[in-house]
Amino acid sequence: MMGKLSVGIQELGVVYCRSTSLEFRADCRILAPDTDTSEYTTVIVSKEFLAAASLQNLFLLGLQSGDILSQVTAHTTPIRTIRFSPRLDVLATAAVGDRFIAVFSTEDNKLERIGSLTCTHDVQNFIIQDEILLAITVLGTLEVFHSFHANFEPGKKGGLTKAPSAEISLTTPHNAPIEIVDVVPRGNETMISWLEGVKIGFQRIDIQSISGKVGLDIQTRQEQTQQQVLFLRDSRLTNRHQSHTTNPRQQST
Repeated sequence: MMGKLSVGIQELGVVYCRSTSLEFRADCRILAPDTDTSEYTTVIVSKEFLAAASLQNLFLLGLQSGDILSQVTAHTTPIRTIRFSPRLDVLATAAVGDRFIAVFSTEDNKLERIGSLTCTHDVQNFIIQDEILLAITVLGTLEVFHSFHANFEPGKKGGLTKAPSAEISLTTPHNAPIEIVDVVPRGNETMISWLEGVKIGFQRIDIQSISGKVGLDIQTRQEQTQQQVLFLRDSRLTNRHQSHTTNPRQQST
């Protein structure tokens, strides 16, 4: 039985635990790989490896041994987010003050850079929804990359970067500042939540049908209370297909 995997960060290294639904105890160990750094800021766990970030560096660690299986310098600034798609065998990272999302293959537990996604503005957060990557920028816009892991052209100038398929911003009749703050997959649709002053609302959109620069008029929007939006975010964490941990919280898959 695979059981539940959980991962966290402590001063001594990465804490990795395995448990089953039939047991109240968990087998935990501290993985302290032999690297020049002792501080990890972001970690995810899959069935085959741990992916850990330290500053600009990305490591794949063996689940049992903690040995370094592969490592790369992914960005020029500290990595803030790691996402993994087990179906695609692809991992993506974003960094502080960086508008590039690096995309790597993890086939055979080895990091191989596929290319980079170029956002219009610095990346605040992003998620992977099937073969689509959705990035929220620091300006509160949503940038969409269809088939984010494919169609790079290594032999062509600029062929290792890819611009977004769509750029989505929110507009209102009174031109109030509106920021997209979260995005949640809901079957064939995608739920976006937005912030206008102290008011939070949400809207369903069909990501598959959107391309180019799009301004969504939200004057007919639906609105939620703060409690409902927090519940929506908790639901996303529960249903997410990978675990993502930032120091010092722990999450499980």
